[in-house]
Amino acid sequence: MAGLIAGTGHGPNGSAGVKGLAPNAHILPIRFKHQSGDMGVTFFEGVRYAVDHGADVISISQGGTADTREKRAIEYALQNDVVVVASAGNDGMRKKQYPAAYSGVLSVGGATNQGEIWDEASWGSNTSLIAPATNNVVADPTSASGYAMTDGTSDAASYVAAAASLVIEKYPELTAGQVINRLIKTAKIPSGVEANPELPEEKFGYGIVRPLRAVTYDIPAGPKEGPLAQAEEDSSSATTGSEDSDSVAGSDSSSSSDDGGWMFVLGPPIVLFGLIFVVLVGVVVLVLVLVARRKKRAQPPYGGGSGGPGWGGPGVPPQYPGQQPHMQAGQYGGPPASPPPPPNQPPSW
Repeated sequence: MAGLIAGTGHGPNGSAGVKGLAPNAHILPIRFKHQSGDMGVTFFEGVRYAVDHGADVISISQGGTADTREKRAIEYALQNDVVVVASAGNDGMRKKQYPAAYSGVLSVGGATNQGEIWDEASWGSNTSLIAPATNNVVADPTSASGYAMTDGTSDAASYVAAAASLVIEKYPELTAGQVINRLIKTAKIPSGVEANPELPEEKFGYGIVRPLRAVTYDIPAGPKEGPLAQAEEDSSSATTGSEDSDSVAGSDSSSSSDDGGWMFVLGPPIVLFGLIFVVLVGVVVLVLVLVARRKKRAQPPYGGGSGGPGWGGPGVPPQYPGQQPHMQAGQYGGPPASPPPPPNQPPSW
């Protein structure tokens, strides 16, 4: 996921390897605590930490049931003008996945490299946009070639997060809601869909994200809240960062052209931090993908095992070098069973 967003390539002028949509971005990995004794932080602690340290975009490639503490962390991000992007899931059925289903989250489904709706993408989580979810060539240091082919809405969410970061870089005065508005207003209806569908449509939302048009088209800013349903304000949790230990069970019930195609535009250097969940043999690694805020916030004194102001969780531990565990096929960002391509082979799309 980090490579799809911020891959820089290698060789002369970056002519080989994986080139991300925002290749000048920086990635900050944060270790996710899967169980007691693990080194790392919980989901909600990681989100709050990211917000408090200047995130403009948080991209989450993870799905599960609803949880009160996680919901309030997402609300905290939204109320602090952060774009939150999450993958809708790969079950190919109507199924709510959280955090994608929370109000105000930019929920991302999948498109094939023919511009059609990907059959294996889940819906029912208030899908807002779709993006390439099949045959993505990614950097993979755990494979023999250093590359892999991946399928999943995790890939799609990464592209949408990178597109949002480019919009923010070009239009730093926009609110998070207005950034989302540009992405939605410039989206394309997928191929194979009947003319003039009612939008948002439950499987593809407003259409396929188009970064070039989102950055270059003349789009009115619109209301600062943006077009997505907003989370209800909770001053006791979202503003102050207080937590609730209760969790809420998830539900499987449903929630509510032209030929421009895929064109990417790469802007001047931007800073993007990442927090992405990876699941393998009981080990979960969380990576938040974040864009450095244009309005700098004061950094609270985290670390040293003591919680920072606002959320009371443990400090983020030191990060250690080393490869992340290789994901199993079928996981949100995991490679399929097919072998990876040889190095330097260009993507099919």
